Amino acid sequence: MEEKTNEAEVEEVEEVEEETPEAELTPETDWEAEAKKARGIAQRLRTKLTKASEKKVEKDKPKDEPPKEPVKKEPNTNELDENALDFLDLKGIEEDEDITLIEDIVAKTGQTVRQALKDEYVISKLKTNKDAREVKAATPSGTKRGGATGDTLELALAKYESTGEYPDDFELRSKVINKLEEKSSTSVPGYRKKDYRKNSFG
Repeated sequence: MEEKTNEAEVEEVEEVEEETPEAELTPETDWEAEAKKARGIAQRLRTKLTKASEKKVEKDKPKDEPPKEPVKKEPNTNELDENALDFLDLKGIEEDEDITLIEDIVAKTGQTVRQALKDEYVISKLKTNKDAREVKAATPSGTKRGGATGDTLELALAKYESTGEYPDDFELRSKVINKLEEKSSTSVPGYRKKDYRKNSFG
């Protein structure tokens, strides 16, 4: 029976192909209209073909089988989705260690991000992390206390004049040599020969 319906559909397709008039072409033929007409015929044939193939697939399916449900992706419980990250960003929580903390709490307790932010442990831990970051940012990076470091040009020049030793640092040594050359040079104008220990007024 299926073969008869398929044969009938094939005959209909062949009949439609026979209906296309190719012998009626004249020099006054509107080629745009002919192209639109051919596209329309081709579209109708495609539609008929897809409907016929869908009917065949439906007939081939066993009727006892329930329809398949789409597979839902289960999000990884350890990672927050984009909405949660945007929410945290709006709340001012942008640091990686804070986000990791909240991810862990959400994964362990099953709470939402909003509930986790209301938790006293999370609040105190976020405050501790923030305070630690502020202290780290406020702490100077140098290990020496005091205003001047030992590697400035003026100190290196003074050390050279008192002991006759150049600094160990190559760049600073080059600057000291250049400065000494500039002081003793006769080609350098007087206004550029400033004493390194005095300001320009004295």
